Amino acid sequence: MLDLAKYESGTYKMKMDSFAIDAVIRQVCEKLAIEIEQKQLQLHLRLSPTVVVANQHRIEQVIVNFLTNAIRHTPERESIYVSTVEERDTVTVRVENKGASIPAEHLEKIWDRFYRGEPSRHRSTGGTGLGLAICKKILELHGVSYGVTNTADGVLFFFRLNKKV
Repeated sequence: MLDLAKYESGTYKMKMDSFAIDAVIRQVCEKLAIEIEQKQLQLHLRLSPTVVVANQHRIEQVIVNFLTNAIRHTPERESIYVSTVEERDTVTVRVENKGASIPAEHLEKIWDRFYRGEPSRHRSTGGTGLGLAICKKILELHGVSYGVTNTADGVLFFFRLNKKV
């Protein structure tokens, strides 16, 4: 809550660094390895070595949130795909999980604070409803695009970062 309030205050200035996004993604995957193994999930990484300009700690927070959500919503023994796609000046970070899609009427609302798409709205079956709202503010403070889309057999979250020139 405090982080979100700080970001929404309009006075918070994001300190930018240069770092290898692929290395940060690998570190996050290692941190979450136990949760991945507990559900017997297959983690597929397709990462290109790319240096970006962003706040490393905050982008790590976004990746942790996206991947934690993917783990939570992926059925046992299914797959999660984490990839980076390089364009000319940007790189897109993609986290896709297999499993149930998000109903179309929920796609835009999931970024709202306290919004929880799962029907029971109970904390024991999901998070606080703040994670994606925090991610949204972090990505907005970076001035980058982000989003979510349903795929043929799952859900894809993504965001773009500027490459270091």
